[in-house]
Amino acid sequence: MARRVFDSFSTNFFSPLGSIGFLMMRPHLMMLAIVPVVLNLLIFLILVWLGFQYGVAPGTSMIDTRWDWLDPILHYMSAIALSLLVLMLSGLIAFLLIIPIGAPFHDYISDRIERSLLKDHPHLQAPSLTITEGIIHAIKEGVRRVSAELPLILVVFVVSWVPVIGTAIAVTISFFTAAYFLPVDAFSYSMDRRGFSLKQKIGWLRGHRAIWRPFGAGLGLLVLVPCNIIWFPPLAAVAATRMYCETLILEDEEQRGREFIEEATREKIE
Repeated sequence: MARRVFDSFSTNFFSPLGSIGFLMMRPHLMMLAIVPVVLNLLIFLILVWLGFQYGVAPGTSMIDTRWDWLDPILHYMSAIALSLLVLMLSGLIAFLLIIPIGAPFHDYISDRIERSLLKDHPHLQAPSLTITEGIIHAIKEGVRRVSAELPLILVVFVVSWVPVIGTAIAVTISFFTAAYFLPVDAFSYSMDRRGFSLKQKIGWLRGHRAIWRPFGAGLGLLVLVPCNIIWFPPLAAVAATRMYCETLILEDEEQRGREFIEEATREKIE
């Protein structure tokens, strides 16, 4: 029986990083993966610049007290607070735009990988989506994801201002939120081509916890590193497509094996 499916915790955990080598051997796909990363980075930098230009600078200049010794302190403290606020809001907006911006690129990459891995199993392949269909699916998933994550994001935003305890709570919530939702986003490209609903996607992942949990844990840790959310979505999409195809192949072989045994058993009885 083929054992190509990524069934070990360490392999699934590090699968997004393993996708770097996979893409490096396919330069045309690598270039397509870089484009949304550059776009997301540009959007983030523009948002940060706008925030500092029209938020931090005017905000700190408004501080003026009667005590000369207090002004520098308040300027320094307000600059830090406003800068953190700008970075957090810019990161949040960039995070919300990552999926729809990257959808056409990630879906094409996923489709090419799937057709390569399933070339010997044409009955397992799914028809490709058009660019418009891919964007529509991404927007729908993004709206559902934001509606589910927004309360948690607000909690993280509020408690992160509380030293030590608040930071620990914010980090914990961020990790588990990312570990739960990001695998759904990554696997969506393969599942959207098969017409899966959000409920069916989550059901499939729950039925394959050996994949979902370590993969989600790896993505959750990546999210905790600042700015990682900008560059790893294409790697997650590649890793998820590979794992999904390998799982399809293994389950198909197991199904064929069971059918062969059942057929042989019936013939023996007859």
